[in-house]
Amino acid sequence: MSSVQNSKTRIFYLDFLRVFAIFNIIANHAMNRAFYNFSCQELDLAAMSMPGTVLKAFLTMFSRVGVFLFVMITGKLILNKDFTQEGALPRFLKHNWLSLSITSELWFFLMFWELQLLGEKVPIGSLFQTLLFTNQVTMNNMWYMNMLLVVYLVLPVFALALRKLSPKVFLLPLGLLLLGAILVPTANDLLGLLGSHRDIDFAFQPKYLFSMFAIYLILGYFLDKGLLENLSSSLLYTTFALTLIAMTAVQVYGYESPKNYLFDNSNFGFLVLALCIFEGARRHAGAFERFREPVTRLSGMTFAIYLLHMCVMHAMHYFMQDLGLNHWLYFVILYVGSIVGSLLFITLGSRSKIIKQYFFLIK
Repeated sequence: MSSVQNSKTRIFYLDFLRVFAIFNIIANHAMNRAFYNFSCQELDLAAMSMPGTVLKAFLTMFSRVGVFLFVMITGKLILNKDFTQEGALPRFLKHNWLSLSITSELWFFLMFWELQLLGEKVPIGSLFQTLLFTNQVTMNNMWYMNMLLVVYLVLPVFALALRKLSPKVFLLPLGLLLLGAILVPTANDLLGLLGSHRDIDFAFQPKYLFSMFAIYLILGYFLDKGLLENLSSSLLYTTFALTLIAMTAVQVYGYESPKNYLFDNSNFGFLVLALCIFEGARRHAGAFERFREPVTRLSGMTFAIYLLHMCVMHAMHYFMQDLGLNHWLYFVILYVGSIVGSLLFITLGSRSKIIKQYFFLIK
């Protein structure tokens, strides 16, 4: 979803990660619609057994790493580009940033009208604001596209710095970014859950530099260079399992707290999970080599699936949310239905070269 590879340069573990990540993201969006995750958590807690609550917490935690994996893939691919070559930067801006911008605007336009048709009545003038990236009226999860457009403009600078400077130069700024964007927010999050009314105030705010996503971008680059290659696989997967278990347990405790508690995306646990999954795929994706053809095909569609599943799931939720379905059944329907619906639209739409290229970004 982050960067396009042609068929001659495809890297299987990245294709595998893309497919894993897109299904992970769709699961998260289905969880957030089928269950009370952001508000009224006490309703789920009263209606569900403890095993059900644990499973809900587990899937909620596990399904939130997909975006971070896509960001890490973007970092690995773009930060390895040689922008010192003549014409490299203009080509990147034309074929990557400009095409992404055109596709984003097309989908902002389509999503605006879907929201209008499904009851969100706003002035037509808001459409122009949406297309100009101000006071946008669009799907909630389109924040990723806005972030990605900014990232694509900044990454060539990062790539040049990584090519010209020693990796040690980045230790201090990355350390400060890790502290301010992830570790301190994680500590404040846990302190709040435990009843503390005081936060840790850290002066080096990530907003002054970039955001926590810069950490994931650069880590994607260094993981591909072998950052964790000396870590044993048993320790890698044990760390993953223990982190996910700990996050699930804390989230279950959070569900039982008086306020609606949900781990913030800046939580350190998500960084650990993403690192383990990325490194695990880098090492062992070859075990799924026999599925290379379908994985490669799906990987090329992940961008289109991401955009389409939002529209399909939003429509399904609009018409089905008041049917009183069992939460788990509703989750499965939203999850499977949005995947199948997206693939169906891609299959039909790809018959048009214009739709395939400009709406789906499928080469």
